[in-house]
Amino acid sequence: MKLNKSNYKAKAISFEVYKDGELKAGEIGIVTGKIYTSYSGFYNESSAGSVQLAMMLNYLKDNNFVFCNFGTDDSIKNNLYKRKLGAVYIDRSDFIKLWREGRK
Repeated sequence: MKLNKSNYKAKAISFEVYKDGELKAGEIGIVTGKIYTSYSGFYNESSAGSVQLAMMLNYLKDNNFVFCNFGTDDSIKNNLYKRKLGAVYIDRSDFIKLWREGRK
């Protein structure tokens, strides 16, 4: 098997929220083309995760990202704050179409 690395450029990225110089929420993920894939996030103050997520989504929208991948259906179902901010489940065939479009 041969991997053509030029077709799979990815970059790690993080988003953070600070209050009075103290980290209150954050997330790490990968950018591939115009797709953001969330790997892990945290918060240590009430609502800080929702603020971080809303700001991150605005950044992605302002920078013409195709979509934000939060993972599996269970990940979306079990995170009410993600659904309140617009996260929806998409079926596999639609995901693949979006992925192919966004990774260019």
